[in-house]
Amino acid sequence: MKSLFRIAILFFLVGSCAEKKSNQSDRDQDMETKRDVVPPLSSISLDGTYFKANGNEPFWSLEMSDQMVKFKTPTDSLLTPSADPFISDSSMIQYRLETEKSIIHIDILRQECINSMSGHISPHVVNISYRLTSEKELKSVEGCGQFMTDYRLHDIWVLDSLEGIELDHNEMSMKLPSLEINAHENTFTGFTGCNRMNGQLEYRHKMIRFQSIATTRRYCPESSLTESTLLKYLKQWNSYTIANNKLMLKQNDQEKAIFRKID
Repeated sequence: MKSLFRIAILFFLVGSCAEKKSNQSDRDQDMETKRDVVPPLSSISLDGTYFKANGNEPFWSLEMSDQMVKFKTPTDSLLTPSADPFISDSSMIQYRLETEKSIIHIDILRQECINSMSGHISPHVVNISYRLTSEKELKSVEGCGQFMTDYRLHDIWVLDSLEGIELDHNEMSMKLPSLEINAHENTFTGFTGCNRMNGQLEYRHKMIRFQSIATTRRYCPESSLTESTLLKYLKQWNSYTIANNKLMLKQNDQEKAIFRKID
């Protein structure tokens, strides 16, 4: 009996050691995988960065702000001043950046992009060609990226004026139109003055538009013009400014809608 007991104890100890080694091996493998996978991109900017991108094989990263463009690979680290983009059409944005030391060409295509290792989905495919001015041939990488939504948009906004005409709450049978923007998820909910609405926020550097807008179907003849005009501008690309607790949507430097922050 004692011999059988000792054998049982021996098998138990061997099994425990094997299980610990297996668990440790799994943890090591997980850690190795985490080191190899590029982390998902955040969707909101707190430091002035308006676009981020990255890719695999080789790992690379791109950060763009009003002041600087930073591009890094395992062997190269390039910095250039920021510049205005070339927008060839609604789906393509291009940057051509050159300094005495380097040349960077950035093409941002509005197309769903899946990171080949992490599986994370981004809204843009990014192609970058670059070289030092001392080199003759361009190097190229491809990956995924997204514009970083301005954190200041994350709030509740009530419409003050539309096409230069101030809205009077007393003249409307219901409350004033409003937007509640979730900059973390690039979504919004709101009220047209007649119907509830929700949809997606698309952000580019200093420009926004509201898309995939769904509304309820209540009929309000007294506010139908306000509703249709507001929806028309929300669906288009607008430049914007935020100052004195007001969000101003502009087209061709003309203010189309002014919202007031209430939260």
